[in-house]
Amino acid sequence: MFVYINEYGYRVSKKNDLLVVEHTNGETEDYPVNALHAVYFAGEGRISKAILLELAKRNIDILMMSEHGKPMAYIYPLWIKPKTWNLWERQISLGKEKRKYLARKFVIKAIAAKAVLLTELAKSRKRSNNDIAVKLLSYRNRIRGVEKRAKNIRIENFDILKNTLMGLEGFSAKLYFEALRFVIPKEAGYSGTRTRRPPKDLFNSVISFGYAYLKYLVERELVFHGMNPYNGILHNEHDKIYPFLTFDVMEGFRHSFVDRIAIGLISKRVLQVEKHTRNFNGGIYLNKYGRTIVYNALLKERMKRFNKLISKEVTGLIREINN
Repeated sequence: MFVYINEYGYRVSKKNDLLVVEHTNGETEDYPVNALHAVYFAGEGRISKAILLELAKRNIDILMMSEHGKPMAYIYPLWIKPKTWNLWERQISLGKEKRKYLARKFVIKAIAAKAVLLTELAKSRKRSNNDIAVKLLSYRNRIRGVEKRAKNIRIENFDILKNTLMGLEGFSAKLYFEALRFVIPKEAGYSGTRTRRPPKDLFNSVISFGYAYLKYLVERELVFHGMNPYNGILHNEHDKIYPFLTFDVMEGFRHSFVDRIAIGLISKRVLQVEKHTRNFNGGIYLNKYGRTIVYNALLKERMKRFNKLISKEVTGLIREINN
């Protein structure tokens, strides 16, 4: 059982073997301590040191979060080895064959997601403009060819395999972003390439904002399940501190979650350059009205299906690591 507390003015107490949460509206909820796996605290409230220690003694994960739900700190007991440490150690000690398997899996998912979205875009445009549908399917087929190469490649050295796989994913991304110029309206200023830091057009501005939101969702899900988001498989530079595993897991969701929404909002003229962007330091960024539109669309889609899909992906990854 997980308990997530996110409000201002809550009070947590303990009665017999129950954790009692008193909410600001006066309502209370009771949770059997023996059934708790983790307690997540966000917002501001009151809980005693004695209760925190009691939870720690029972090896219950305690996670402190920002008011927006970003994981900030774990509380670990020093007299036992927490469950989370065991999972982190398994992440670190993954064998070469398991790392190769996971690296290939992440890349193939990322490449396949591009092909799937291009297929959907071609299908939706077949009646209105068959020429565009044909062009999209041509790019889709080339990306499927890259996916096949990623599946069939056999390299023993992990670093060489990883770099080769990431090269293939990069090539598929180049093809994918080229193909999108046929579906994104010209007035959006999109030239068929991915630009960032700064984004140079409306589409790149939207997906940059969306990828940042997706990063937050994936990283939070990894932490919720006790994983170390900094220990990556594909993305893992030892001289830098970034949530590399978050980047790995994100790859399979960028296009199905963020890009689909961005293309829909721009194609339907819900987002427009003159109304929803601002120029800053040589780039084009969403203004507050644009960010609100994109965030609400992402939130709706997240609640509809992506919360479950991301959670399923993370739990599946944990099974892979434990087996």
